[in-house]
Order: sequence, then structure tokens, then C-alpha cells
Amino acid sequence: MNTRRLLSALATVLLTSALPLSGCSAEAEQQPPLEIGAAFTTLKSVKIYNQDGTPVSVLDAENPVGDLPLHPGDYYLDMEDHYGNGVFTDDGTMVFVPEVSGAELDLTPHRLFKGGRPLPRIIVKPAEETNRPSSANDSAELGQTSQAVHTFGGNEYWMRSRVVWEAARAMVGPGAAGRHHWPLETVNSRHRYASEDLGAWSAVHRAYDTFHSCRHDSDAWNNYSPCRLNFGADNAYQYEVQNGWHKGGQCKSFSNLLIYRSGVHHGPNWSLRMLPTDRRISDLRGAVRARQGNLQAGDVLRMPRGHSAIVVRVIDSNRAVVIDSNWMGGNGWENVATHVMSFSGSGVSNLGNYYRLNCVYDGSC
Repeated sequence: MNTRRLLSALATVLLTSALPLSGCSAEAEQQPPLEIGAAFTTLKSVKIYNQDGTPVSVLDAENPVGDLPLHPGDYYLDMEDHYGNGVFTDDGTMVFVPEVSGAELDLTPHRLFKGGRPLPRIIVKPAEETNRPSSANDSAELGQTSQAVHTFGGNEYWMRSRVVWEAARAMVGPGAAGRHHWPLETVNSRHRYASEDLGAWSAVHRAYDTFHSCRHDSDAWNNYSPCRLNFGADNAYQYEVQNGWHKGGQCKSFSNLLIYRSGVHHGPNWSLRMLPTDRRISDLRGAVRARQGNLQAGDVLRMPRGHSAIVVRVIDSNRAVVIDSNWMGGNGWENVATHVMSFSGSGVSNLGNYYRLNCVYDGSC
């Protein structure tokens, strides 16, 4: 694996080591390889500390493979992306999602150094424990390609990561989602997301009715203008690619579709669970105003009587990459795309005018 790919791919392998246990013979059971990376994030470096704060390995482009074995115990990861961000901000807000195999990941922010940034922890277990057969409920089913029930164990970080993975699927499809990361330039979807799950698409279409698309089902007139479409959302196969662009419906229904298909936000027996109406958003306990420094990957954003988008990447305290529909190309195109938004400008362009619907993760909406 070359260094460029090693530092840019999903679940990037930054450390692969046999991790032998002291005193074990060659025939003894070995630790599985430890792999450290980050979901949809380009990493610059990873420093691994033991419980005493002593660095045991420093990994970067010049030294991509750790040269020291990690014996069973607790370790702390100081991961830094190419924007200079750590996993958490100073107040414990998660900026990107670490991914670890071969050890248990603890995504609680830990303060290892006075004045230092909070760090995630990994627990390296003895080989006999690590190599035992695992059950389906041991960890979140991150990156599944089916729409089966996902088990998240109530862990919000994994739920957010699952939403971000679903967003990557909407952009490039399930086969390439694991290798996708979020560039700063505007990128249009190249995947037929609408017809991939007709049951989910139809459920959203029934729930949102004329607010699902600007084009009427009969293809005879527009529900409202402007509308640049020839086919309505009742026919997913004709609707989803028009004029060379992949469509996702109006912004709010697209956000609802994505979090529904992610398995994070749904009703009993996998019925559709709708996002709150605009008039309820400001009254919800699980909705807070977006402000500089409080955005997280997976945030569902809504500006009442305005736009809706989902945060897939936090760039810095002022900017984020979002996925949405009906932004790229302008209102009436219903194109699915990712682009950068910031706390500047006015109206729908300013992140400060949006609410973060955290209620989709705590179940309060």
C-alpha cells in the first residue's frame, strides 16, 4: 500500500503490527493486527501514548508503520487530520470518527495531558480474548450494504458515523462508499440512490406528498416553481437522473430519506419516521442553534422555512462539508451534491441560521 493511499482512504491502515505478547512462544496465540484509521478523513499523523503519557509510536507519511508492539493495556490516540483537527474539540465535540480493529475503541474524550486536547482511548486485550468469536451485537454494523436492522448499542458516535457512511453511499454507491472522502469543492452524486431502495423512496414520497418534489406525479405540471424537471418523483427510475444530474427530491425529504435508510431514524417495524415540522424545531429539546465550534459529523441541519442539509465533514470552527439535495444548480433542480457551507453570508447560506436536530439521535423527535 503506498503512502498516499495509506493516509487518504477510509479505514486507512496507519498501524499494522503482529503485536506479540512478552514471553509467548511462536506457537502461542498471537494478537490480531491492529489497524487505526479514520472514516472519510485524510489523516496527517497519529501519536500513540500509554497510560503514563509516554509516546510508544508516532505515525505519519514518513513512518506509516509502527515499530513497537503494543502489549495488552490502555492506550490513547492523538490523531490529527490535514486541517490540524484532533478527534475532539476542547469541549469534547467529535470532529471525525476514528476506526480501529484489533482493539476496543472508547470514544469518550480523555484528558491525558494538562492543557492538551481530549483523546480517544483504545484497549488492547490479551490474544485469547481478542480472538474469541464475536457476536453480531458486539459493534455497530458500520458500512453495511443492506437495509437490515442495525445494532448501535445506543452509541451516538457510531450512529453519526453510520449516517455519514449512508451519505457516501448516496454519492458514489455502496461499493465505493468505503473509499470516499469529502473534498472541499462541490461534487455531484453519481449514484442512482432513489431507485436503489424503492420501499424507502415510496415511503418518503407518500409522507411528503407534493413537498417531495417540485414536479407533479402526473408529469403534467409543477407543484411549485421554479422547477427544472420533466418527471415526478412517483417514477423513481425516470426521476432519479434528468439532464445528466442525479436527483434526490426537495432538501428536507432527502435528509429524511438518508437518515431513514441509515437505520438511525425510523419508527416501529421500520416505518418512516418524519423529521419535525418547521414550527416545532425551535421548541424541541433535541434541537440547538448551530454556532461556530459546535457542529459535528452527522448533524442534520434545518433552517425553518429554508433549507436542510447533513454535515459529513467538519473542516474547522467556521466551515463544514454538507450533503443535500436541491442546492447545487439552484432551487428547482433537486440535484444531490456535497459542498462547503460556513458561518457567513445570509439566509440559507449562513450556517448560523440553522438548527442541529440532535433529536434524531436521542429519539426525542
